[in-house]
Amino acid sequence: MKKQPIKFTKEMLIEELQRISKVIGRNSVSVKELEKYGRISQTPFRDRFGKWSIAVAAAGLESAYKRGSSDFYVREKLRPELALKIMKRDSFKCGLCGAAPSNDRSVILHVDHIFPVVRGGETKESNLWTLCSACNHKKGCKIDKLIIVTARQHLINCKFWEFHLEQCRR
Repeated sequence: MKKQPIKFTKEMLIEELQRISKVIGRNSVSVKELEKYGRISQTPFRDRFGKWSIAVAAAGLESAYKRGSSDFYVREKLRPELALKIMKRDSFKCGLCGAAPSNDRSVILHVDHIFPVVRGGETKESNLWTLCSACNHKKGCKIDKLIIVTARQHLINCKFWEFHLEQCRR
């Protein structure tokens, strides 16, 4: 039997932001604080309000972001040097299916976050791997056990030992 998703009302979401504000002792709440202290993910906020700043304002709180920023998460830009370093480390092959442009010219490689930025993943070597465009699009922002196991094995095979153990335990 499949669980029905909870339909959060604006009032429920506003109450959650106000609760988090009290927990952290500030009149502002960031998305990272929502993810850390909240009982609701950011998706219902994004779906209901469209922009983080609108959700925060509706709760009578101040924005935790610089003026003009309305992102639900802050993405650190992936530097080209780091992308090249990751692709070299991964032997220019997809970490899931093994596809490589050297074997098939139609293969396009991407540097992907193992733990997506929207779920708190960071842009650092231990959270990045090379995926072909097909695998990257299938994976999206999902985190499932198969991806975690495959990514862990992939990083070990690349002789790269640092990994997000605390996130695997969640």
